[in-house]
Amino acid sequence: MTKSLTAQTRHADTSQTETPVAGGASSTASPLVCVVESPMRAIALRLSPGMDVKEELERIVKQRGIKAASVLTCVGSLRDAVVRFANRPNGTTLKGPLEIVSLIGTLGEDGLHLHIAVSDRDGVTMGGHVMPGCRVFTTAEIVLGILTEAMFTRETDSASGFKELVITPRSEKK
Repeated sequence: MTKSLTAQTRHADTSQTETPVAGGASSTASPLVCVVESPMRAIALRLSPGMDVKEELERIVKQRGIKAASVLTCVGSLRDAVVRFANRPNGTTLKGPLEIVSLIGTLGEDGLHLHIAVSDRDGVTMGGHVMPGCRVFTTAEIVLGILTEAMFTRETDSASGFKELVITPRSEKK
């Protein structure tokens, strides 16, 4: 098996580019900052009742020295969930039990960025940014895709003011 690794970088500037969209129309898009292509391997895990989803994923990333990963899939349930809704400064506790209908995000030693959608017993679904306090009710079955030739770091972005994802090939370690 041959490893392939490509990186394309364009310096961010104030100009915008036209990007084709379905039907031949175009839309305005931000300039591409970095694209890294990498082989992937997967690991599967199951979290037990009472475990905190975010804390356990942080522990696994650090313990295994994972430089770049993505949540491929997750099913399970939570006792309660703590999520931060869009443009809100603090998390909100959602009372359970709750079904996990989606968990997505990027993971690296420099931080995790996870979003979750959960539904209650009536099927009402809410979601947002995962905060500590999302405790497993019965199980959380998670599959992570590890990008073996990429590295995720987080740096403060001047445009957003938040620590945002920076993607680099592992061969270009800082």
